Amino acid sequence: MLNLKSFFEMEDDLPVTPEAIKDQFGGWLAKATKPVILIIDGFNQLEETEITRGWLHSIPAKTRLLVSTISAEVLPAEWQRFELALLTEESARKKLIIEYLQQYGKRLADKILEELQVFGEFDKLEDHLKGYLQTETIPALYEKVLARLEANYQSKDFPHLVADTLSLLWAARQGLNEAELLKILNIPQAVWSPLYLALQNALVSRGGLLSFFHDYLKQAVEKISYSNLERYILSYSTIFTSF
Repeated sequence: MLNLKSFFEMEDDLPVTPEAIKDQFGGWLAKATKPVILIIDGFNQLEETEITRGWLHSIPAKTRLLVSTISAEVLPAEWQRFELALLTEESARKKLIIEYLQQYGKRLADKILEELQVFGEFDKLEDHLKGYLQTETIPALYEKVLARLEANYQSKDFPHLVADTLSLLWAARQGLNEAELLKILNIPQAVWSPLYLALQNALVSRGGLLSFFHDYLKQAVEKISYSNLERYILSYSTIFTSF
């Protein structure tokens, strides 16, 4: 709404409460003097609450809404849909990889993207990446990434740090902030910071609460969470008695 106010030079005061934002959002879009395209990435990750329920119906017909999702079940039946196929053409995959790696000053093609930023044994890189390239699904790829995190960021003092951290985030519906994680895990900042930096592309912060950036990672974490779910939920409940 701040962008709308600036671009269209609107004189209205910005709403400050979630309820006011929901009530006024459609009206602001309706006042736009030029076409507006509203893009929502990860539509399947939006959670409906009492405050957000029904907000889509307030969007005026002249506004074009474009969303991405990994599950078509969350879309209204009347919405027009386009299915994007995987990049199967080798030249297209190479172009995507090269352009991505250039952002980090790297020039290797045909590699698993974000892993190159954190893998520290360059002489073992080729063998390391072969295992990733053999995976057939994205959740399976994330499982290998989790295994690499466990090998790199766990110590004798905290042997289950990766599993405990990600399982807690999985069990917390709205996410957890850093203070809550440090309290539950009972770890010092010096132990948490390296893992957090390694996870920064996999997590998203919404209002200070950390949660998974993508559902594929959540699916991978579920496999290490189910057997210990009760323990994680009990640990999560200690937040309300410890703070």
